[in-house]
Parts: sequence; C-alpha cells; structure tokens
Amino acid sequence: MTLRMLLHGDFVRLLIFNLDMNPYLHRLFWIAHYRVTAGFIVAALAFWMATPHWNSFWIGSFIAAIGELLRIWAAGHLRKGQELTQSGPYHFFRHPLYVGSCVIGLGFTVVASHLLVTLLVLCYLVVTLLAAIQIEEETLRNAFGKDYERYVHGERSL
Repeated sequence: MTLRMLLHGDFVRLLIFNLDMNPYLHRLFWIAHYRVTAGFIVAALAFWMATPHWNSFWIGSFIAAIGELLRIWAAGHLRKGQELTQSGPYHFFRHPLYVGSCVIGLGFTVVASHLLVTLLVLCYLVVTLLAAIQIEEETLRNAFGKDYERYVHGERSL
C-alpha cells in the first residue's frame, strides 16, 4: 500500500471493510474510539476520590513526569502515515506513547493514594489501551505489510 493510497482514503475504506468483516475488531474500534471520553469520566471520578498527601504528590508527580517525557520523545520520532517509525523509543517499544500513558497513569495513582482510584485507572488503561493497540497493529499490518511483521518480530510487544 502506497502513501498516495493512504492519503486518498483507500486505506480508511480497507480498515472499515476489515472492521465490518470482523466483529471483534469492530468492538475494539468502538472502545478505542471512545477512550478519550471515557478517560475524562474516569479522571473526574479519580480526582473526586483521591486522597493525596505531600509525599504521594511528589513521588507520583515524578513518575508521571517520566511518562510524559517518554511520550514527548516518542511524538518527536513519529511520522503517522508516512513511515514505519523505528527510531528513538520505537526501537525499544512498539507503542511508546501508550507505555508513557501507562506510566502517567501509575504516577496519578500514586498521587491519589486511594485503592479504588488505582483499580479504576488500571482497569481503564488495560481495557482502552489494549483495544487501541490491537486496532493500531491491524492498521499498521495493512499499511506496511511485511515491513511491519519484521518490526514486530524484532521488538517488544508493548
């Protein structure tokens, strides 16, 4: 599949066709599509239930900052739809933006210092990011074919 096909929407039509043919992928797409909205709801509940103290605030903020730095590093290397990115953090992780999000979530749970917040955030991250990863991998497989398969076999799974 060429970049021109991607830019002209043929790839989008192919992905939609694949979603229609596979009910499992269709459900995953729905979860991935609404993860931002769900994230705002989870964040509102988590902030409401949080019971932070100064130690948890500083430790959790440090952890979250590491996650954000990973996301910034990854975003600087990503060229969506143009190439299969393998440099920077993509050399170590297939999905460094999602790894960074998980680290940020971990930092937030440390700040919150509340077991239910931890469970809520972890459930949110596991469900939404695993769905997004599976959809993204199907998309990359369709776009880059054997190049993506070679990348997958040489890299970690998350």
